[in-house]
Amino acid sequence: MRLSTRLLAGVAVVGIAGMSTTLPASETTTYSYDAFGRLVQSTVSGGPSSGWKSRSCFDHADNRTNYYMGSGTPPGCPSVAPAPTPSPSPSPSPTPTPSPTPTPTSSQGPVTQDDSVSIPCNTSSNVNLLSNDSDPAGNTPLVLQSITRTSGSSTATKISSTSVQVNALDKGYSYFTYTVADSAGKTATGQLTVQSTGTVANCVDGGSLN
Repeated sequence: MRLSTRLLAGVAVVGIAGMSTTLPASETTTYSYDAFGRLVQSTVSGGPSSGWKSRSCFDHADNRTNYYMGSGTPPGCPSVAPAPTPSPSPSPSPTPTPSPTPTPTSSQGPVTQDDSVSIPCNTSSNVNLLSNDSDPAGNTPLVLQSITRTSGSSTATKISSTSVQVNALDKGYSYFTYTVADSAGKTATGQLTVQSTGTVANCVDGGSLN
């Protein structure tokens, strides 16, 4: 608590025209401040107001709640409850990290899509069987290993790592099964359908290619 003192000094004796007057004795006022710099009490000593006191009381929000002025003993200030500490806001739950999509393993083989071609009988056509095939594991390039006829009279001969040459003979449909392998050595099979078109007169059993 900080104290401050003010002195009021009177003139001792004034003589005018043979008269003399004695002024009051000096007066001292002591001020008291709290830790926040607020004036909470003053006390006068000396002079005609000696013993005069004042006191102010404050709450935790700096509002004056009580004020006393008089010559008696000032009443004590009520204890001030500390300001409540606000409860911390709950921390938001972290957003879960999505699980990454698993990378396909090399145990997965190629995925084939069936192929088909329609050509006139006694003609030929080259077909890329792997253009629509894929490998989920990314084990490329894919390679055509073999092709086998399962029914019909047309033929299909492997001419590269991806393609066959189809020879259309009798009118109708011929079916083939081909095998494809990826770079990891996994294999899969697909189907090729060949439609031989034309009239019966032009498409005879055992007909030859032009």
